[in-house]
Amino acid sequence: MNMKKNSIPEKKANSDVRAALSKDLYFVRGIAISLVVLGHVIGGRDEGIRQLYEQDILYMDWLYKFIYTFHMPIFFIASGISFKIFSSNNSYAKFISSRFTRLVVPLLFWSSFYFIFRCLSGAINFTFFGLIKSAFSPNFIFWFFYALLFANYLSFILIRNNNFIGFYYAISILLFIISFYLKGALKDMCYFNIFYTCGLAIAPHLSKIRLRLENMSNSLSLSLILLLISIMVLVSNLLDNNYSLIAKLINGIIGFCLMYMLATLNKPFYMFQLLNRFSQFIADIFVYLGLVSMSIYLLHILFGSSTRIILVKFGLIDPLTQFILGYAISLIGPILIHKILYDKSKLFRYSIGEAK
Repeated sequence: MNMKKNSIPEKKANSDVRAALSKDLYFVRGIAISLVVLGHVIGGRDEGIRQLYEQDILYMDWLYKFIYTFHMPIFFIASGISFKIFSSNNSYAKFISSRFTRLVVPLLFWSSFYFIFRCLSGAINFTFFGLIKSAFSPNFIFWFFYALLFANYLSFILIRNNNFIGFYYAISILLFIISFYLKGALKDMCYFNIFYTCGLAIAPHLSKIRLRLENMSNSLSLSLILLLISIMVLVSNLLDNNYSLIAKLINGIIGFCLMYMLATLNKPFYMFQLLNRFSQFIADIFVYLGLVSMSIYLLHILFGSSTRIILVKFGLIDPLTQFILGYAISLIGPILIHKILYDKSKLFRYSIGEAK
């Protein structure tokens, strides 16, 4: 009798913990997707707004390289945690179905869309073989889907119901080492799998970590830890470019820790109510960005490229103007499309992997 009575609060407590963890992960994803967009707006030397200038802009080069040392690793760590907490006990049929809906459908739809868009813009010539190749090769921004699918299926096959965990970790470490000798899509799949594995390893301890962080949320020690972690991220970025994969490994893990600690902060300015409300407002924005991160990821290139081209046609090539407007529209555009179409178009929900 007592066991039945006690089970209700326990279930509610577990549900509350899972809800809090889910919100934390959306916050982390929100920061990560905002950095992805920022990196793509700046671009490499022959991409983004940097391609507009014969002489490179030093601070943009540094910011671009810095962002690329941790923004995608954060996504994979968060995805590994989400899998372990929310999906690892699914049946094979349910898991395969969910991955097909959430990743394969958006991959096929948007890779074909971007191929046709580039053909219409005159960037490439249309061929049916090119259309098929665009949908089934990990090019452009779609390498991420292949790498995440690989990490998903490898982990599910080997550690479902806690089977072969040691073997899975050994395979992940081996793949990470091998990645240094590979190129292209295989390199990305083998390399980024290690971050997904880190997420799986962290997940069982995350609720306890969260509780401790909440207890520290108003303390000076947490502020000092946050400052130290921030310095560590900056210092690791000073590694030579030849060790960029190592820099990503260090910054990816440290960067996730920093973002997760920020997610758990409860009233960081406990002496100032106005600042607390403002910090909560900012946190809610990042949580929302995390919720719509797939729409932003799939659409931001379209808005960013169009903005850059339109500004150039109007003679607006000032770096700061290109940077601010390009970044703002690359974020706001996909959000507006999401808000307009999400409830009205089932096709759109299918295209972003959220059909029910």
